[in-house]
Amino acid sequence: MLTEKTFDTGELTLAYLENESTNPPLVLLHGLSGWRSDWHNLLPLLEPNWHIYMPELRGHGNSARGNSYRLADYTRD
Repeated sequence: MLTEKTFDTGELTLAYLENESTNPPLVLLHGLSGWRSDWHNLLPLLEPNWHIYMPELRGHGNSARGNSYRLADYTRD
């Protein structure tokens, strides 16, 4: 089961989903034109074996909107 959480980068707050598994971590990062739900069809296959992190990039979904959307901004996040 995935739980929505947030992370304060010091610049803005990013939203992410995380399961409660003790398995090795796996980050599912969506593309710039997507959002975290892009991964939902794969979750039943991945969740049994991985501790899932599904962040939403700045300006996407429930993450805060930034003042800038350059590659350096996403990298810093």
